[in-house]
Amino acid sequence: MPVIARKKTTSEWLILSCGIWSVGLGLYFFFRPALLPEDLAFMHMTIIRVRAEMPELENWLSKVFMVIGGFIAGSGLLTIYLAVTVLPSRPKGISIVLALFGALTFAVMSVINFNLNSVYKWPLLFPFIIWVLGLVLYLKNPRPSFDV
Repeated sequence: MPVIARKKTTSEWLILSCGIWSVGLGLYFFFRPALLPEDLAFMHMTIIRVRAEMPELENWLSKVFMVIGGFIAGSGLLTIYLAVTVLPSRPKGISIVLALFGALTFAVMSVINFNLNSVYKWPLLFPFIIWVLGLVLYLKNPRPSFDV
């Protein structure tokens, strides 16, 4: 059976890059400190006060962030796989899945970080913009073009 080779579309590259970014973000969350300076500022607390009043909080949060990091990295790996293997064939329903995935991940993350006035709000908006651009381009070009 002959193999048909095809160049990746811009939309596939954009979605692939979001998957790679997600793996990186997941690794960051996996290894991040339990409390960042902005977390303490949001709570109007010092690290000394947190440790005195909630001595197990950092231990618990480090485990929570490891779980979250694993999930983010795992979803990134799945996104990479989909961008490389599934998106080119454009199966029925994939556009809805892409839209929902972007809304539940990149959009929610962006909105919440803006709501918190996080110092990371602008950098975290970037992957959402890339995802939306990738989705729009994917929807604009519904048929794959093959190079033989």
